[in-house]
Amino acid sequence: SEQHRCSNEKKEFQRRVYLRGDAFINLYTNFYSGIMTGLQLLRHFQRIALPAYHPTFFIP
Repeated sequence: SEQHRCSNEKKEFQRRVYLRGDAFINLYTNFYSGIMTGLQLLRHFQRIALPAYHPTFFIP
């Protein structure tokens, strides 16, 4: 019936929205962890590489 078809379309739409939300969350998580990794590398560089070459640039 018409009503049945409508509820199916609604379910399909909801599923699509969930999937898109999931993809966005994955993207955000990857982006965030990438930034965190970059920050850790920078901190590592500040602590180890910079003082070795430029003691005046040491940032605790």
